[in-house]
Amino acid sequence: MVKQRLWQSGKSKDCLIIELYEPEFNADYLWQDRYRSTKEVIKQYEELGWKKVDYLVSVNRVVVLLQKEVSNG
Repeated sequence: MVKQRLWQSGKSKDCLIIELYEPEFNADYLWQDRYRSTKEVIKQYEELGWKKVDYLVSVNRVVVLLQKEVSNG
């Protein structure tokens, strides 16, 4: 089961870090499934005006850095 943690940073709270992780490593949980889950989470935040800046992948977790998109106008 994938869990999620969030952190906000920056003076104007314009950066968001999402950590998706498995408390217990499950070798049967394929990377493709984890990537698909991550893409779905990122899409939800993009719909709220966040933009993916970078990400880090390890054996049992994915960390994604998002930044608030600034509208010009």
